[in-house]
Amino acid sequence: MTPAQWARVTALFGEARELPPDARVAFVETSCPDDDVVRAEVLALLSDDREDDFLERGAVIQPVDLLDAAGGHAFAPGDAIGHYRVERLLARGGMGVVYIAVDTRLGRRVTLKVLPAALTRDAQARERLQREARIAAGLRHPHIVSVHALEEVDDLLVIVAEYVEGPSLAEVIAAQGPLSRERWHAAACDLAEALAAAHAAHVVHRDVKTGNVVLGEDGIRLVDFGIALADADASARLTLVGQAGTPLAQAPEQLDGGDATPLSDQFSYGVLLYEAASARVPFGDGPIASVWARMLRDAPAPLRAPQLTAAQIALVHRCLSRQPEDRFPSMHAIADALDAALRDESTPVVESERASWSSRWLGVHHAATAALYIAMLWPGWLVAAAVPRPWRAWAHIALICLAAVATSVRLHLWFSARQYPRHIADARVRLWPLLTGVDVLYALLVAGMALAAADLTLVPSVCAAGLSVCLAVASLVIEPATRRAAMSE
Repeated sequence: MTPAQWARVTALFGEARELPPDARVAFVETSCPDDDVVRAEVLALLSDDREDDFLERGAVIQPVDLLDAAGGHAFAPGDAIGHYRVERLLARGGMGVVYIAVDTRLGRRVTLKVLPAALTRDAQARERLQREARIAAGLRHPHIVSVHALEEVDDLLVIVAEYVEGPSLAEVIAAQGPLSRERWHAAACDLAEALAAAHAAHVVHRDVKTGNVVLGEDGIRLVDFGIALADADASARLTLVGQAGTPLAQAPEQLDGGDATPLSDQFSYGVLLYEAASARVPFGDGPIASVWARMLRDAPAPLRAPQLTAAQIALVHRCLSRQPEDRFPSMHAIADALDAALRDESTPVVESERASWSSRWLGVHHAATAALYIAMLWPGWLVAAAVPRPWRAWAHIALICLAAVATSVRLHLWFSARQYPRHIADARVRLWPLLTGVDVLYALLVAGMALAAADLTLVPSVCAAGLSVCLAVASLVIEPATRRAAMSE
């Protein structure tokens, strides 16, 4: 289901719930006759929301659950949660509230993730959470924050994890801007190793983002495995597809209703690397629905990171491939590619930038040649008027048609090179013979008419002949050289 469909489901469900139970089905059928998926989803939600069902099972989510993400529980500094003493609030999210606390028995600082009360009252969710906590606690890696325990305190479920002192990667980027090449490479390698270890244990993180990477004194740590998915046991899934994770870091297949997998973690990892290198996000800002639409439809904006090599930039873009099969097969493969990119100094960004400039000049060449065609229309039209009458009309038609074809193709290549630089090479190869042929034919036509009409219209003939020579030189001399330089990138 697409983001637009989910938005429609939410709106229709909210409106239908305000109606009497016997009028809801008719309302949904009338309001949504054109989308079977949305209609079926809304009807299923209404069926689960029946009042008699509520009386039979009781409410899993109580009104107090809506007070905050921890199910109505708010703790102040000094409050006790079992044998943990709260120091301060660290973060608040859709899957709970995180506090920094002190373990009074062991005398160490920890983080407490207080989970929503709805999970506490749902026996199935409790069992699943316990299973996932055991799996997450089994992860042992220098760049993964350790999960110590899953505590049950009164009516609370609390994930206890190691506390790492230091700013998050998001805070570092906001304060200092993009990472240097050395820091970026080190962070990329450490995170690749951490995710490889998690995936080897059949754990999918599902929320890889700059806010979940902490730069501690002893290196970086990947944190918040509280919504991690135990991929080894599908029945152990705590949350439904699409309910967990940061929306703008989720992979396109997740937004489209698919499951979280190691390859979807890789996409989120690519978003993180892109942001760390440029302090920008790959699909732009704006309303979340617009960003989702771009993620499902478009390639990411080209990464502009002068400190990285072309190989490193290509690695980021491969991680961000829309189709999972186009990404790296595993995080181990990414780690190997990072090492190879670091060793490969033959394509530094300086050369990449030079190639990029060559590509831009080829775009400028297309635009300038299109302008030259338009400029040749005026003197060409005047000299064509001096051609003998039986051929005059044909000369005008040939002049206009050739100019229209060449200008359209040139402008198409110029626009495509700017908007879709990674996909234009094949189009250039196919269209070069056509463009060269039209250029030569147009130059010969105008030059021939200029010579024939020189005695009658000297100035337009000289202008037309001169512009014809310019067009021939641009097409046969300048363009091949610029084209070779651009194709080398």
